[in-house]
Amino acid sequence: MKYKYWMCSSLTSIIIPSSVTNIGVSAFQGCNALSSITIGGGVDKIYGKAFSKCSELRDVYCLADNLADESWREGLWSSSDAFEESYVEYATLHVPASVINAYKTMEPWSGFGSIVALDETQMPKCAMPAITFVNGELRFSCETEGVEFVSEVTVGDAKKYYGNRVMIDGTYTVSVYATKEGYENSDVATMNFTPGGGKTGDLNKDGKVDISDIFTIIKILAGK
Repeated sequence: MKYKYWMCSSLTSIIIPSSVTNIGVSAFQGCNALSSITIGGGVDKIYGKAFSKCSELRDVYCLADNLADESWREGLWSSSDAFEESYVEYATLHVPASVINAYKTMEPWSGFGSIVALDETQMPKCAMPAITFVNGELRFSCETEGVEFVSEVTVGDAKKYYGNRVMIDGTYTVSVYATKEGYENSDVATMNFTPGGGKTGDLNKDGKVDISDIFTIIKILAGK
């Protein structure tokens, strides 16, 4: 698989997942707004001029820790023009601590102005999600693009009932965080709300507020 964002002037950051093994020739060349790159640990070949002329580049996070493998030596990681005219002498390279010395001696990484260990610096962090409750649906949004949401819902007055009727009148607590490869998980966002009856409590719109509304919320959170 090869990325191809040549001359994309609106691209400011990119996460290349671990499932990607090759970054093609001039893949991100001329992306003059690109300031942050995260390269997954599965990448073993970066072809010529892949990140050239990225003049705003400030941080590169490279997660690969297999620089001693022959696949790296045979690939084009040593190509001196991978970051050509990207002014990496003013940028910071963040790498696994176990192989930091290898990065310092191997082109094109050795050209970075600062090379620091990932466990000595903070990875990019996902923004905390926002939660809204609209028309019986919970909706999550995040300023960090491309995240996945991990959520949970609990009922504050959870208890055991007997009989054939259960009244749902307690408080729901929804918690959610955002996650993305190459980023730290976001802080957890929470929201409390009380069904109360009517349109607010009748989540499955069957005209009543009961235990089935809890299952409706669980389905919403599970994306079903």
